[in-house]
Amino acid sequence: MFRFLSNSLDESLAFLFSPSCPICELFTGSVGLCSRCSVFSEVGEEICCFCSRPQISCTLGNQECKKRWGNLVESVRSPWWLNEEAKRLLFLIKFQKRFEWMSVFRERLLNIALPDELRGGVLVPVPVHPKRLLGRGFNQTEILAHYLSLSWNIEVEYRLKKVKETRAQSQMTRAERSRNLIDSFEWDDCKTPPPKVILVDDVFTTGETVRRCASVLKERGAKLVFVWALFRTIPHNEGLEMASSFRGLTQKKSN
Repeated sequence: MFRFLSNSLDESLAFLFSPSCPICELFTGSVGLCSRCSVFSEVGEEICCFCSRPQISCTLGNQECKKRWGNLVESVRSPWWLNEEAKRLLFLIKFQKRFEWMSVFRERLLNIALPDELRGGVLVPVPVHPKRLLGRGFNQTEILAHYLSLSWNIEVEYRLKKVKETRAQSQMTRAERSRNLIDSFEWDDCKTPPPKVILVDDVFTTGETVRRCASVLKERGAKLVFVWALFRTIPHNEGLEMASSFRGLTQKKSN
């Protein structure tokens, strides 16, 4: 399965790039984001790890949030919020198949600290359906897991599979996402999953995707499932913020 390109091919692709920021198209003279677009908003430790609201204003409280998740996931962690710059970058990568811009995250993740609660875990990227993998050419969560594996010196396991083709989640409500993902994932080996799993995703929105993945992992024998997502959306938008942004970008592109 295609996971990531070699360093030499990365360098060849970089040589062919126009030296401008992929987000705002400002001329930079070098490959990469401009100084303004390269600033991602950091997620602080003061938020509830489940609902993203500040601990002081989380109406359910951390324990109630965990209870609502049905004990499928121990915690959800993300280093950055999904700001406008991050949305545009992910749009290029996922919907315009611009694999080369995954390199933006490489240096950042090679320098990111391993949270104490994730020590001893095994990275499991959220899979995509083989048809989508063929069309896009890569699974961005596998690449993120590879970067984290290099940074944290821990193993990556690829046996979680997506076995049902589904519509893209980005333009769905929470209820639609839940229905869309029924029976979508399987653990494809007779071997049980690692006892401590770190599910890796690119964006945590409503949590329906990782919930389904965690359910399969727990059913097959995983004891603890943690979620690590590169970005997370602001909770009061119920996951529609990213969808509306992607719709706007698509319409702009087609005009």
